[in-house]
Amino acid sequence: MAKEANIVFPDYLTDDAYKFRKFTINIIKAPSLGEGVENALEKIKNKAKISFGSKSADSVKDMNKNLENNYAKLYPGVTEYVITLPLPNTFSDTQNHDWNHESGVLGTMTQTLQNKSLSDIVGSVLGKKSGKLGKFGEYSKKFSDATGLGNITASKSMGAMADATGLRKPLADPGYFQNYSGSEPRTFSFTFDLVPANASEAAKIIKIIMKLKEYSSPEMALGGISLLAPNYFDLEIANEYLSGAANIKNVVLSSINVNYGADGAMQFAADGTPKYISMSLTFKERSMVTANHYRS
Repeated sequence: MAKEANIVFPDYLTDDAYKFRKFTINIIKAPSLGEGVENALEKIKNKAKISFGSKSADSVKDMNKNLENNYAKLYPGVTEYVITLPLPNTFSDTQNHDWNHESGVLGTMTQTLQNKSLSDIVGSVLGKKSGKLGKFGEYSKKFSDATGLGNITASKSMGAMADATGLRKPLADPGYFQNYSGSEPRTFSFTFDLVPANASEAAKIIKIIMKLKEYSSPEMALGGISLLAPNYFDLEIANEYLSGAANIKNVVLSSINVNYGADGAMQFAADGTPKYISMSLTFKERSMVTANHYRS
């Protein structure tokens, strides 16, 4: 992907001495459905046909290579703009996997029985034996309502009996287990403290903020009657270990927070350029990364 335009802050990041201390934001422009429905459908078919390998890599270098290769197969796009910043002051990588605490099948059945009232259990047994309870069933219901028997469950009754006799209450094993119900795409948060050395760098900071706002906003299409989704981003940390572990590609910029008075006061130079700006960015994966992405 060719890098067509770029902006670097601060200027010294272009020196080789800082090649491992840079954070690069690649703004990717992907084709829209409106630019060719047939081509878009063909890409969807190709994506569905892609079969990831099952061979797991042992080295960081091989895992990074697999991530790059699989990513290139899935997500076509052209780098529209490149922003280079120093490493962020704070960086968090969050992913949630949904595991629900549930009872086993047998445990659910026994819990249902234990939570039934004694009157329901007796009524069910007698009803099955006699076929029809008739008047007896009506009197039984009135008696249960009047005495509260309908609120006494089998579990409560066994607990009261155990307490009265000083014995331990038996309980059917609920068979608790963790039931996996899915995973969420990851969220990445970054905070940058941007302190310009001169008016030129201050102008760069403002330009960076405006470009991020521009490319993370939707675009009008078809004469203003529809919107195209914002661009997506590939992020690079100039450290192969950290960059591979984070693997921040195919993400959207969901939040930009700019604090122009981050040190407790608005400070400007004589020409009106800001002296200090704090910028917080939150990115989210467009789609979830699976274990197969790390394999060849």
